[in-house]
Amino acid sequence: MSSAEVVNGVARNAGRVTDAIKSFAEEVEQKEQQVFDENSHMRGARNVHAAVRAPILACQGLRIQAMSSVGEAVRCRATRGVFTALDRKFKHSPLSEESDERGVQVLMHRTSQAAGRSILNSRHMRPGREGTLGAGIYFAETEEACAKKAQVFGSNREYALVTVSVDLGRCRVVQHGELEWRMVRDCGFKEDDLQQLGFSSVGTNFHGGWEYCVFDPSRVTVMNVTFHDSRRPDISRDPSIVEFPMMPQDVPSALVKCSDSGEWVSYAPNPKVVVVIAPGAGTKKHAYLYKDLERQGYDVVPIFDDSYDHYPPGTDVLDSIGINGIRMPDLRFNRTKNLATFVGDVVLPRIQELIHEGRGPAVVIAASRGGIISMPQLWEEGWRGPSVVGNGGFAATCVIPASVACVLVTGGWDCFVTRNPATTARRLQKEDPSSPVLLYHDPKEDHDLNCLTGKVLGKLVELAATRNFDTSVSGPWPQGATLQLL
Repeated sequence: MSSAEVVNGVARNAGRVTDAIKSFAEEVEQKEQQVFDENSHMRGARNVHAAVRAPILACQGLRIQAMSSVGEAVRCRATRGVFTALDRKFKHSPLSEESDERGVQVLMHRTSQAAGRSILNSRHMRPGREGTLGAGIYFAETEEACAKKAQVFGSNREYALVTVSVDLGRCRVVQHGELEWRMVRDCGFKEDDLQQLGFSSVGTNFHGGWEYCVFDPSRVTVMNVTFHDSRRPDISRDPSIVEFPMMPQDVPSALVKCSDSGEWVSYAPNPKVVVVIAPGAGTKKHAYLYKDLERQGYDVVPIFDDSYDHYPPGTDVLDSIGINGIRMPDLRFNRTKNLATFVGDVVLPRIQELIHEGRGPAVVIAASRGGIISMPQLWEEGWRGPSVVGNGGFAATCVIPASVACVLVTGGWDCFVTRNPATTARRLQKEDPSSPVLLYHDPKEDHDLNCLTGKVLGKLVELAATRNFDTSVSGPWPQGATLQLL
């Protein structure tokens, strides 16, 4: 047996022993709590209870709670004055101010590889049981600081590094002295106490740099998870190998084109981020549609710039309504700014920013002129992924790439020729004829797509994001609306 196998075997056995000790300590804690509940009326019972709990908590790995129990054990009438004086000196409850605002920051969290895999799959982080600042989620500013601060059993050799975007809001800064005393007295800070004072997070600068703690997981957006082994070269540090967050195998991918190499690379979409190409999609006129999406938990990111809201020169502007040969003249005012150049100048850079923030879109929505011009241009220039396209005006003018999961939304009262599903199927062009396109058609819908209210648009976004093109799927469809594959 090699030395590596021996070390791994010892580590596994040590882990089993640790788990057994923790389990036993939890059972003892429950029994001890019952005894205290029965005898809490007796003088000195509280002190004895705290003294007995300290080693039990330590066996469970709850060192801060164990230390707090030791402090509680020695708190009595004789020491009351000392505790009061130390509280007065170190414990403060200031109200938050504008100067406490820290905003959104990109931070790091180090944990075990098992926990890292769970975070990568769920894109969700949970508060811990304890910590120097309280029972929250902890972050540092650099990988080196994480290595100094993180206390994860067995993570010295194999560990996961989680990069996140954290909305710290107003941060309660803790100085030395108060940090240690609050650990002893209160096991750090409590979320409710901080909220009453107007704070959303707590932070301190010690042991290798700034350390932040948040208690609300919704303030944390997971951007990337990398796995490291100090015994092997760490290729994840090479930016030429990993340019965007890597994609877990069970999450449908989207593609973005690298600006340097021009190659298409996959990234892990954030399942709740939806980008809307505003021209033609009615983000102002139909704001209620996107409010419905937000109420369903989606982060809707509209992208617009009114100066680009013009057809590009040479566009066959009436083709979508069945009239060919009438082209947009080459007018000077829109030579460089139009619905096509809007993609390279505005849309694609914004999508790339979202990807680097861990908010890469799961779906892009476009409609009308944005669906005719901007969406096909986006597929060509730099992004391919689940797309929901209203009116389907591009049907005869562009080819849908094989990697694009496309959902078309059409209406029977539309002015576009796609008001007839048979015409849409005949005009549609696909790079891969075997790749399905999902058509949602409402015979009572007009060009404005007003009937997508409620959960209809949200369901179509879900079908696109998951690539679930099952025409039998139930949904909140209006009477007469149908799903079919093209």
